[in-house]
Amino acid sequence: MRALSTLPLDDDIIDRILTFCPTLKSLQCMILLSKAFHRIFQTRPKSILRAVTYNHYYNIVGPAFPQALRAVRYPCWNPDNTQRQHEQDDPEEMATAYPEDFDLDGSRMTAEEIRWLRKSAKMVQTLENAYSLTQKDRTSKTSVLSPQESLRFQRAVYRICLYARIFSGDRYDLEEIEELGTPTINHIWRQRTAVLAQYPTEELFEIHAVIQFFRGIFEGVCEHEIERNMIDLFLSTGPGGAERAWEFRTLEAVEDWLGVRVDDEEITPLYEGYISRPLQEIWVQRGVSKPESGVGAVTKGILDSIVGENDTCSQCGTSGGLKLLTQANWSRLSIVPSALLKNRLKENKTEMRLLRAAVEKLPPKDEDDESDHNPPGDGGDEESEDGDAAGANTSNPLGGGDSDDEHSDAESDGDDSALGDFLPVQGPNNSSFGSFFGLGGFPPVLGSNNGGFPSIFGSVPSGFGDDDFTKLVTKATYDEENAMEAFLTIVFEWVANRKTDAAASASAGDWDAWTSNKSYCRPCLVKFLEEHVWQWWLDERVKGGWTPPENCWYGYNCKTMVHKQEHAKNKNHLCVPIKGDP
Repeated sequence: MRALSTLPLDDDIIDRILTFCPTLKSLQCMILLSKAFHRIFQTRPKSILRAVTYNHYYNIVGPAFPQALRAVRYPCWNPDNTQRQHEQDDPEEMATAYPEDFDLDGSRMTAEEIRWLRKSAKMVQTLENAYSLTQKDRTSKTSVLSPQESLRFQRAVYRICLYARIFSGDRYDLEEIEELGTPTINHIWRQRTAVLAQYPTEELFEIHAVIQFFRGIFEGVCEHEIERNMIDLFLSTGPGGAERAWEFRTLEAVEDWLGVRVDDEEITPLYEGYISRPLQEIWVQRGVSKPESGVGAVTKGILDSIVGENDTCSQCGTSGGLKLLTQANWSRLSIVPSALLKNRLKENKTEMRLLRAAVEKLPPKDEDDESDHNPPGDGGDEESEDGDAAGANTSNPLGGGDSDDEHSDAESDGDDSALGDFLPVQGPNNSSFGSFFGLGGFPPVLGSNNGGFPSIFGSVPSGFGDDDFTKLVTKATYDEENAMEAFLTIVFEWVANRKTDAAASASAGDWDAWTSNKSYCRPCLVKFLEEHVWQWWLDERVKGGWTPPENCWYGYNCKTMVHKQEHAKNKNHLCVPIKGDP
């Protein structure tokens, strides 16, 4: 029914317009805009406020807002609230507390809740991008999950958030676990089962799939068997721990967050089967088959389709699917740049150090950028709103600890995990290369009187010596993921542009079909790079002002350069052999 007003609209239509306001601020503007809008709001303030409040916070997270809200507001234990204990709580009461269909009823969230909700949303999006890249479409760095697939993934992540917050891995130390006793530990397991049992079976499959994805991330950064035996403990850090492992590519980031070192810890009955054990009990209770493990388990229940699942290498025709490498996932290529040099150049320490220094400068990291792992600042009208949720704990809505220290990116072997080629590889003698572009055991000192300042650094400053170059390298800050992508992009561009050289053009014809926008299996991509990186590197050094000394007869196959540094420095080995093996 339409009241007398200046607007040719029924009151119910105006009401609907107001309830679709995305934020409380926009509702205020609408009310001030028109007397008709103000009058309708005065007649129906509660229902309009309830709807807009939901919209207001929904826009921070998206469709998984009910799950995110429960994860943030559930009254969990945290180091700053040691009075809140769960050990003796009734499992059923814990499972139904703060349900996902909880009605905000117009109540406002605290600034702390909003801050952590935003941080959670950012981390969850990072994980979804990683999931999409490795499980859905290897050609896109950002998520291409459909709206329904995205909802399934994020819903599962926030439910794992809640589980990890209630049963956090940093809740007890070993002595406290021993003091709990078997009856209390068994009661905690019943609590865990009850918390998960509230979800429908289909949505438990979603949780299982995301847990398998997290497990693959952790397995991919494990360097030793003892660490692989501790995966369940790392899972107790929740999505936040998985996100740190994916971003930093090292377990140190997760261990520091959790406050443990796997060297001096052992898995306890409280964390062995951290989430798989209660899920197994639920499968048995409901008479459903246990979901499969392995690669298929990561996508079951989440994805409706996979892009390029049956794609083959553009050069050799080998089936690779999502493991094929293309420009979007070059940043996850698990190889050090020096390993792409030709033959024994891989062992020439002089060239290895110089190449490392060059790649680490691609591209320079913006030191002004705010870390992705720091919570957003307060600011904004919504964060100044009052109102509180009883018992709310926002110390860490993603589970685990709350340290935001940065770490170097240690790499390790992980070929058996669901992430395949995106995971690190071992160095010589099965030792880790250390950081992503690390050169295990080699100091950063360059020590080359005629090393040549690579042109990607710009021109050589006057009087620029080895000590200055070493300082530049050791002080360089860079984004390792983007550095690898930039490195490969430059090499491909160099190959595409080298036809200006008649001699190079003759051999370049064999590689005409190799372009950066195609997909390659790892062996083919490595073959291409090994054939060209050393030539690009020679060209780059010459452009930087380096005058190559006399060529070594054995070129890149020289054995002497490996164990005699003087020979490596005094002869040029960035050349084709004229003696010995070609």
